[in-house]
Amino acid sequence: MKIIYIASEMDPYCKVGGLGDVMGTLPGKISKRGIEVKVIIPAYGKIDFDQFGVEKNIDNFFMDMANKKYEIRIHKLIRQADNNKYEILFLGNMEFFRREGIYTNETCDPYPDNFLRFLFFQRAALKYITDSNFQPDIIHCHDNQTALIPVYLKYNYNNRDIQNTKTVLTLHNIGYQSITEFHYKKYMDLPEKLFYPCQLLEWYGQINPLKAGILKADKVTTVSQGHAKEISNDERLSAGLMPVIKSREDEVVGILNGIDYDQWDPEKDEYINTNYSLADFDGKRENKKSLLEETDFSTDNIKIPLIGIVSRLVEQKGIELIINKMEDILSHNVRLIILGNGTELFQIKLNKLAHQYSSHLYIDFSYNSPFSHRIIAGSDILLMPSRYEPCGITQMIAMKYGTIPIAHKTGGLADTIKHRKTGFLFQKYSGEAMINAIEQALEFYRQPSKWENLMINSMNSDFSWDRSVEEYLELYSQVADNR
Repeated sequence: MKIIYIASEMDPYCKVGGLGDVMGTLPGKISKRGIEVKVIIPAYGKIDFDQFGVEKNIDNFFMDMANKKYEIRIHKLIRQADNNKYEILFLGNMEFFRREGIYTNETCDPYPDNFLRFLFFQRAALKYITDSNFQPDIIHCHDNQTALIPVYLKYNYNNRDIQNTKTVLTLHNIGYQSITEFHYKKYMDLPEKLFYPCQLLEWYGQINPLKAGILKADKVTTVSQGHAKEISNDERLSAGLMPVIKSREDEVVGILNGIDYDQWDPEKDEYINTNYSLADFDGKRENKKSLLEETDFSTDNIKIPLIGIVSRLVEQKGIELIINKMEDILSHNVRLIILGNGTELFQIKLNKLAHQYSSHLYIDFSYNSPFSHRIIAGSDILLMPSRYEPCGITQMIAMKYGTIPIAHKTGGLADTIKHRKTGFLFQKYSGEAMINAIEQALEFYRQPSKWENLMINSMNSDFSWDRSVEEYLELYSQVADNR
């Protein structure tokens, strides 16, 4: 079997969220099973090709879009997966991708031409595939940035070599749909009838690529079983696409993301101060002490609970709950460390709070992966009050490090956290419910034997990719067999 993964992110080259984590791990895991794998991602300006050993400018080709000719340059990296190798292709274009940001500029505002950027990327990826001698059995697409690929295969490539290629579309975040104005249809080169009212691409007088991809992909997956149910039954959590999801209900599958324990394991994590394991918790205390020193907190009373947040600072992640309830949170004699960037307004408000509560609140607005390891290893508690969370990876990582998650009971958070056994969940999305869950956790924290049991249960949880890979392999076989 041959599979091509096409996505807008891939760790460690270009990552914003969970999509990057999945793409950084899943193709390699599938390659290890003897499947022929290729990955296609954009060649963003921020990627340091020399650092990663990428072979630059191995080839180029040209593509027309709306009567304009564009050059696409191809860069290549061979990545090892045990005894197997797979190829990562970076498709570059100066106009669309020679920028520092992936989706946003330096002030976290979305690029106004994002629809065109990723339309171009999808069309370029398909042209590369049809011109190459690697004809995939399956193209695995991810989120709105590649959701039009199933549409193009159905309508523009139905008499080509890849007409029998099947598609899987994974929804990492259904809230981002790339809805755009009708005047962009001139760039799309798709049949006019698809834009008519109530037809495939039309959505309340605009174009909705994600809606179209959901309807035309051979299989649709979400990144947890809980979220698959949510978007089939909740108009709000489906971001308005519940009727579309329901129309494909038999083809929508929830497969929980896994954790790469080669990267996230306190026994061998190279970014933390002291390695530790389930058999020896002492190292966690040392990591807490070094984290307090790194963030200029006093180490005189190391027993004060330390709460960590590693998150994008956007509405989905519940940041407004944290801002509105900051005084209540810190009144419980805790310390709070926040790492992340996002909405400018949230950053302004949080920065003000950091100055107001400097003895108990530390904030870093950078993207700093090594520091995220140290926060997770050194904190007692991880706070994830997401409004909705298709999967969530940070809570699973935290459990491996014996850091107890507190989270809103939604999507993958509800699937992975066992209330009062491996963490704490709050049912209602509100500041009061979040504070109540924090108080429950602190009650356990004041009882060392109870807290140690939480840590043991959490660290014994298994969220490796093994089970997820088996589910994807079964899915790919089903899809390929229906050709």
